Amino acid sequence: MLKQATTNDFNKLRTIYQAQVDEAEIKNDKLKFDVDTAMQLTKERLIENTSNILMYVRDDKVVGYAVIALAELTWNRTRTGNIEMFFIHPDYRKKISTHKFLDQIEDYFRDNDVELMLTNVFLFDNEYNVDEHYVDRASKYFESKGMKWCGNWFVKEL
Repeated sequence: MLKQATTNDFNKLRTIYQAQVDEAEIKNDKLKFDVDTAMQLTKERLIENTSNILMYVRDDKVVGYAVIALAELTWNRTRTGNIEMFFIHPDYRKKISTHKFLDQIEDYFRDNDVELMLTNVFLFDNEYNVDEHYVDRASKYFESKGMKWCGNWFVKEL
């Protein structure tokens, strides 16, 4: 079940954020997942209403979350929904939860008059070399859900 996070859900979000940290093997300090920072940014985003945090609830616990942003393309005002973060606890990935969660996010976007659903996939090491296994795995998943590859991300430390 999809649920929009509120400030009352901070402890549940902390738990799922920690699950993501425990699974991730991020060795790049610029991408390191700091749960306390994530909680602070979550609070700010919920208060400022600049992003939505959607939670996926199964078995009465939060087993996934997505950070999404609704926007318009600058050049023609086409309404977009950007999935900035998408995570399902590993124990629930093989139980169709991932598919159901993304389907419910898509429905949420449709209910909010979104015309284009966007997301990105990236992960790199300390020298900014792509983690091809991670990117390929996640890219194949999004392609299996009908999304199309349409570009690249580039990074340069400043």
